[in-house]
Amino acid sequence: MSDDEEELPPMTNQFSRLEESDLTPETAIHLFQKNGFLWVRLNEKDRHNCHSIWSDNDTAKDNNSKDEKVGSALSPLRRIYKERPDCIKRRWAVENRGDYSSDDDLSPSVVLGGDNNKDDDSFEPFYVSAILQQDPTALEKLYKTISYLDEHGEPPLFREKARHDDGCWLFLGTNPPSTTLCNDNSSDGDATTKKRKRNNDATTTTALAGRAEHVDEVTHSGTWHTQILGTKTWLIRPNKNAQDWQQHQDDNDDDDDATPQVPNIQNLQNAERAEKNRAWRLRICVEAGDLFVLNTRAWYHRTEIEEGVGYSVSVARDFFLETTNKKEKTSAELIADRNVAKGDIVLDEDDLPDDFPRSDDPNCSLAEIANDEDDDDDDECESRIVLVALRDVKKGETLTIASGENHDDDEEED
Repeated sequence: MSDDEEELPPMTNQFSRLEESDLTPETAIHLFQKNGFLWVRLNEKDRHNCHSIWSDNDTAKDNNSKDEKVGSALSPLRRIYKERPDCIKRRWAVENRGDYSSDDDLSPSVVLGGDNNKDDDSFEPFYVSAILQQDPTALEKLYKTISYLDEHGEPPLFREKARHDDGCWLFLGTNPPSTTLCNDNSSDGDATTKKRKRNNDATTTTALAGRAEHVDEVTHSGTWHTQILGTKTWLIRPNKNAQDWQQHQDDNDDDDDATPQVPNIQNLQNAERAEKNRAWRLRICVEAGDLFVLNTRAWYHRTEIEEGVGYSVSVARDFFLETTNKKEKTSAELIADRNVAKGDIVLDEDDLPDDFPRSDDPNCSLAEIANDEDDDDDDECESRIVLVALRDVKKGETLTIASGENHDDDEEED
């Protein structure tokens, strides 16, 4: 270790929650690149400021509009939805509808628009998500409610070394204690116990589950999640086949035979065995005021909302880190270095990276075009692959292609 490098926390602490005051951006990035994992407790000032904006006591005090529920913890979101509804409705998804009969029962207009004519505490368990993008005004309004983020929606620890995707994720759910009372089988005939009928396989007796355990096929470096309200439990385990473990070793070691640095988690304090496959995993309970960062290629993951009062609300963004690995071009380099008009060539074949950022709303596409100069002696030079802008692209934007688009070399086919 050089004199200017900071000493990292012990291995046993690298998978525990660290205090933001104990980290520099360089140390945070180093830890994340090494482990694909980082869990940080944000500073007290930012936690307090964010809580004051989102808490029940600071909502619509001077707004007598009947369209907004005074005293609601979701008032910041409801105000954004009222002013910019399309941004939230466009990519809204129901992750777990609990006992609701239809996803329509959990539409944005019901959850955020007041169409249900119910108070917040009358909701049954549910979990929804939304991708907010293509609306700088709505995004700016959301970022302003999270004091830890700057006006561009970037956290200090990942501001200088990372480039962020052009939108963000919103996760919202609740899992209130059961209010349905039924007779208990105890010796006391008057006694009652709380029970809730659960007819959705994605729920358990207490926790409300999100998507099933999975890894993501993505090209970004990772995703950070800032927990705004409530808690969310993450259940994660290393994906031993992920190339990220070997790539980090390659970035910092000239030995091509170096062993991948897959974390050994079984002796960590928050380790447990999964009930079904008995694999070792980590149980991470993220609280309001935490920043949780994960490489979702390198870690199998799923989430749960524990039973409790109130909402779980978090905002997440995908980011791309600079790489020191010169053996390949990476998606982190795919940033527009100039304004590009729709239909223009953004990158020529020699400049195309080995990997691309993907998006369901891409701004570019790969295309095969004829070369300007034909070489009769070499048929392979008659055309080339280029990256073309699907719309006007501004300087500094992340260049993306469609999720299902491939960049395959014909010469590799057998």
